[in-house]
Amino acid sequence: MMEPAFFAGTVAGSDGRIYVITGSTGESGELTSRNSAYDPERDTWTKLAPIPTPRSEPGAALGPDGNIYIIGGNPTRSRQQSSKMNVVEAYDLKNNQWTRCKPLPTPRTALCAATVSDKSGHAFIYAIGGRNFDMPGNGLSTLEAYDPTTDSWTTRSAMPINLHAMTATAGPDGKIYVLGGTNSRTDDTNLVQVYDPETDRWAPGIPMPFGQECACSAFIPGHNGEIVVMGGWGSLEKISLDLVAAYNPRTDTWRRLPKLITATAGAGAATVKSADGALHIYVIGGTPDPTCVQEYGG
Repeated sequence: MMEPAFFAGTVAGSDGRIYVITGSTGESGELTSRNSAYDPERDTWTKLAPIPTPRSEPGAALGPDGNIYIIGGNPTRSRQQSSKMNVVEAYDLKNNQWTRCKPLPTPRTALCAATVSDKSGHAFIYAIGGRNFDMPGNGLSTLEAYDPTTDSWTTRSAMPINLHAMTATAGPDGKIYVLGGTNSRTDDTNLVQVYDPETDRWAPGIPMPFGQECACSAFIPGHNGEIVVMGGWGSLEKISLDLVAAYNPRTDTWRRLPKLITATAGAGAATVKSADGALHIYVIGGTPDPTCVQEYGG
C-alpha cells in the first residue's frame, strides 16, 4: 500500500475496486484523510479525493446508490474523549467527491455497518453497536438504519449483547451477522448475533471456533455463500491472530480455512470477483503490518 491502514473503512466498490478510506497510519493513532482505490486486475493503487473528516474505526458500507458511506468513528487522536463521532460522509465514486449526510443519531466509534435490502428491494445501511468515550461503559447495543434515498435515520431493535470492536457482514440469506467483539464484561468473545431486517429481530448464532475482537470479515455472495472471519486480537495482551473460519448459514456450521499469511487485527476485508469469475477475499492493513495486502481465493 502507499500508506499504512489501521482501523480504516474498507469497501468493495461497484466498479470492482477496493476502497481504503481514512483510519490510522499505525498504532500511534495518527489519523489520515487517505482515500485510495486498489484495482485487483491491475494490482495498482490510485489516490482519490481525501475524506473531509478523518477518523479511525468508522463503519463503512456501499450504499444502494453506489456511493460509499463512512459512518461515525473517532475523529481525534485521543481514544479517551471525542464529541464528534456522529459524522456521516458519502463518497461518489463516479465524480470523485464527498457529501456530508445527516448525522448518526447515536455518536460512536468502533461500530459496524452493513447494507441489506428488504423484500421490496429497498436498501438500508445499518449502523451496529460501537462505543462512545463520553459515555459510561464501553459497548453499545444500538442499532440504527440509514435510508440514503431520504437521508434519514430510524432506530431498530437493540442488539441483545452490547459490543464494540466486533465485525459484521450481510450474509447470503439477507441477515446481518455480528461476530465477536468486546465490552465491559467480556473480551475477545466468540459470540455470534444474527439480525433479521425483515422481522427486526435478533437471534443467537452458533459461536465462532475462536474468540476475537477487531477482526475483519467478508462474505461470498449467492445462495451457496459463506461468511468468512479473519484475524483479530485474541487475548488481553492484544496478540494478533492468523486464524480464519467460514460460517455456512444453510447448514449452521463453521469450518476452518487456511491461516492468514500475516497475523493481523484492525484490518479491512473485501470480496471481489475477478474477470474469470473467481472470487477473491482481500485482507488489507492492520497490525503488526499496516501496509500488508493478503489475498485468498481462486
